[in-house]
Amino acid sequence: MSHWQLIQESSQHFNESDRDRAGRHGEEQVGASIKKFQGLTARGIYSFHALRVPQSQSKGKYEIDYLVVSSQGVLLIEVKNLGGFIQQDKASGDWLQKKSSGKSIVHKNPLSLLDLKKKSVQKFLENKGFAYAPEHFEAVLINTNKNLVLSKELAKDRRLVSSETLIHYLNSLVRKKRFLFFPEPPRLINFKGALKALQDLPTWDEVRLNGGSVVRGDIIKMAPKLNFRPSSSSLFLFMPRSKIWGWFVPPTAVVRRKQNKLAVRCVHISKPMDHIHLRPAGKNDTELIKVCHIKSIHFGY
Repeated sequence: MSHWQLIQESSQHFNESDRDRAGRHGEEQVGASIKKFQGLTARGIYSFHALRVPQSQSKGKYEIDYLVVSSQGVLLIEVKNLGGFIQQDKASGDWLQKKSSGKSIVHKNPLSLLDLKKKSVQKFLENKGFAYAPEHFEAVLINTNKNLVLSKELAKDRRLVSSETLIHYLNSLVRKKRFLFFPEPPRLINFKGALKALQDLPTWDEVRLNGGSVVRGDIIKMAPKLNFRPSSSSLFLFMPRSKIWGWFVPPTAVVRRKQNKLAVRCVHISKPMDHIHLRPAGKNDTELIKVCHIKSIHFGY
């Protein structure tokens, strides 16, 4: 391939949809609130993002958006970005969403899935030998869309919390001494061992494309020159996307290693048209993504 063809190919944009962007921003907002809460208290609170926990009753894994853990309890947080008016169908239990455009959508009850995820986390820790008491588990669903209106019945469910009131909710767990962060009852588990077990759970790999689109899943195979996964947490690609500077700046990869978090300039990419093989989250088929379209890769663990 000529250098001109490479510049044309690598300058393609893969724009993130408005829905995906809103969902990602919502998750980031929740993550920022959790970190803010952690900064306001010195009670040994840890958080994890996008952990994949084995399902308790079948094969496969559940993705946990956020897991907040102390020596006294575990809080699961599921993040949604739903707008419009939502009510629950009394017969099926499904959620019926009516958007401002008039379009109606039926959702499987996310609270039922949330309960299954909570049970899976309980079972995982129990199997590892770190059994919290059942009352020391809690799970909530955070909706980040300000345009959501819940029916009266759903609005009464304490498992539904808005992103604006999340920090208040976390603080209420401390004030009311309900289950999570207050230092009673006495510590009965090996908390460091439980943290290590959670840290060893996998997360998704994340591939960010030129233009903002993000693909999450499992990277099955890397291009030969980019095979830095064992010692890396992130990989940043600098491709000749500009028709002017592209003639002077060669394709280059920079690695951010796990051990010292220092950016290390790596060898020039000799085959920018190579592919990585990725199985997207929730799918069985493998996709091929051209290296020249990638801005960065953030490896799961």
